[in-house]
Amino acid sequence: MMMRLLWLSIVLAIAAAPACAQWREAVGPPGGVVTAAAIDPFDADSIFVATRLLCRSTDGGKTWTPVEGFPYDAVGGGIQCIAISRQKDGPILIPGGRLVVSLDRGKTWEKRDAPRDVMRILAGAEGSRVLYAVGPRAIHRSDDNGATWQKLEAWKDEEGWIESFGADRFDPDTISFTHRTADRTQWVLSRDGGKSFSARDLPQDAQALLSTSTDPDDPDLLYVCIRSGFEVTEQRKFLFSYDNGETWDLFWDPNSGTVAPELTRKKLEHTFPDMLGSPLPGPWHETAAHERSTWSEDAPGRLLVWSWQGTLYGSDDFGATWKPAFGRLVMTEVGRILFDPKEPKTVYCWGERGAWRTTDGGATWQDLPVGQYWFQRQVAFAPDGETVFIVADAVYRNKRGDEKWEPVWRPQDYNKAPITVFFTKAEAAEAKPGFVAVLVGSGIRVESKDGGTTWGDVGKSDLDLGPWPKRFVELTVDGETKWLAHELNRRMLASADQGRTWKPFGPDGGFEADSWSLAADGAFWTVRAGKARIGRPLDEKSEGAADLEIAHPRLVTCDPADARVAYFADGNNRILRTTDGGKTFELLDGGPTEFQINELAISPHDGALWVATSGNGVWILDKPKAQPGKAMPN
Repeated sequence: MMMRLLWLSIVLAIAAAPACAQWREAVGPPGGVVTAAAIDPFDADSIFVATRLLCRSTDGGKTWTPVEGFPYDAVGGGIQCIAISRQKDGPILIPGGRLVVSLDRGKTWEKRDAPRDVMRILAGAEGSRVLYAVGPRAIHRSDDNGATWQKLEAWKDEEGWIESFGADRFDPDTISFTHRTADRTQWVLSRDGGKSFSARDLPQDAQALLSTSTDPDDPDLLYVCIRSGFEVTEQRKFLFSYDNGETWDLFWDPNSGTVAPELTRKKLEHTFPDMLGSPLPGPWHETAAHERSTWSEDAPGRLLVWSWQGTLYGSDDFGATWKPAFGRLVMTEVGRILFDPKEPKTVYCWGERGAWRTTDGGATWQDLPVGQYWFQRQVAFAPDGETVFIVADAVYRNKRGDEKWEPVWRPQDYNKAPITVFFTKAEAAEAKPGFVAVLVGSGIRVESKDGGTTWGDVGKSDLDLGPWPKRFVELTVDGETKWLAHELNRRMLASADQGRTWKPFGPDGGFEADSWSLAADGAFWTVRAGKARIGRPLDEKSEGAADLEIAHPRLVTCDPADARVAYFADGNNRILRTTDGGKTFELLDGGPTEFQINELAISPHDGALWVATSGNGVWILDKPKAQPGKAMPN
């Protein structure tokens, strides 16, 4: 009987134990913004991508792993080029401060001396051992897969710089590039491997020459892809010449509205596989620019293209259709996270490279077309919960269900770019119900009484913050509503008159905090200079605060549903939790420990912990209070 009771108690204890939640990575591959990529010409499923790490996929991009043993110290400012020889079993070369070479397709790496000031290395014709190394003013050639190099002395450059260098796919001795000076742009061609060069004006109405190719069936026939306007995506043309570029004729204009004949299309797919793509989706509309694209010789039609904001796009039909490669978002940094107040699986995040939204809890993401990426500062929901604003180079608005983002306020110049949007109730009788949006910019204040449709006169604001404030929030303390502005290493500022005037917030002339969060019971949890503190409340009437026993805290967030629960990130990017109001702490297992954590955020819908990182995307811990922790060491 006793054994039965013991067995029953064990079964009940196991059944009652909370399920152990697991960390899941919502964004990847690890590392951040894509700076270079290459597909193995003999294996379309083998792809190398350079982010802050060099990552490799052997299954066509479904999974990624960092390349082990890569000497990052040799490349200096990051990987800007990955070159793979077109000879089977040839080397992989990555230029930098020194040349990094792999002779076994990425398993091991060695450092070599290389020509000075090399920015790119390009493989020569298919099956050859020819490589070209190019810098701003010099060209080097190797006939032995990079073992030795020879500078092409026939190219004498007194001034200017080299752009859009191309090594022909079919003829190892045909190379070309665009040469720019302060007052002239020319196209330079060599048909003898760099023994001699001839310079000509750009053909027809070209602003830039993107790529050159010979015809594999007719060596005397030259093709070029040109950009005839300043927009890469919509102004490309393909020309041909039988006299080494003395005269040119139009081969195909993709902007003419006519469908290219089948033979023409096949010829271009064979000679310019990376130049046929339609405009990419997303805010930048950039197509397959020569320096930001790679294509597969093993799987015709497969292209990879990366845009300035870091998104990697893929196509399997020569660019007729595009999708974010492998369905995963790639970015350099996620700075902030915002949960949709009504849709539990809809979450916004933004950082230095753009703004993104997921509608399925982080499984997939879409980039939001909202202006210049380096101005991303805020995403905010209006009080109605139906309208969301993004503050970037302008103020953009989107109502639930709309596909497009509407710019509703744009500054006259970027010196007065917007920095935040606040909301309050409409006061004027003629105003539409819901809210008034107030924009606080660089010493200015612009008000709208109809939800951002129209804007009133510009007023003054004495807000004195740097150009990249970390956080703005509307807060009610002791029954009084204030707007708070917070920047690192600066005192918090508060406004009680809708952003017109600001003064230090908190006791003793103002309060400084690296990170802070308001608990459900009104208590402030703060981190400042490596110390954690809790106060009730933090205001001019504060009755003091108490230090919390936690080592080297950096970030804090409180559970919106439970005032006793808070999470911290420490200086080693570990995540700690307290469930008893700061009396004891425990370490959570797993999570994104490799890159710096920028924000901790708890979903008000299901309590999931979302973590924003620098270079490792967003990580999610579902049901975090059910996740076992480890007691902090004494």
